[in-house]
Amino acid sequence: MQSTRGWYWGGQEFRERLEKLIPKMKNRNYRSSALGRDAGIADARKILHRAERHFGLGESEVGKLPRGDLRRTAIGWAIHRQCCIPLGWIVEQLNLSSAANASQQIRRLASRKPSTLPKEVRTLQKLVS
Repeated sequence: MQSTRGWYWGGQEFRERLEKLIPKMKNRNYRSSALGRDAGIADARKILHRAERHFGLGESEVGKLPRGDLRRTAIGWAIHRQCCIPLGWIVEQLNLSSAANASQQIRRLASRKPSTLPKEVRTLQKLVS
């Protein structure tokens, strides 16, 4: 059984059933719970893998892209927009310099006119939205 604090009693099968219910839950306490963070990270990983396929990159290639590469920033933007996870996780996965820098890059990308972005970045934004 799950409480409002995010803990539950039960085995792995019970936890998996709870995770399927997650999109239906809108409780503020849930997002900060361990179960909520795990669900957010799982969603973020799905977006990361989808973006890697979209850009034709392998699993570990995203972190090796040069600094300032818009593909890395676009992936960070997509994850940040869709998932409720800390920027620190995004920084670690994409090998960005810091959470403050990632936030600034994501904000700048979001404020740009779509016509000024490369086509592959625009299509990622449509794919994730």
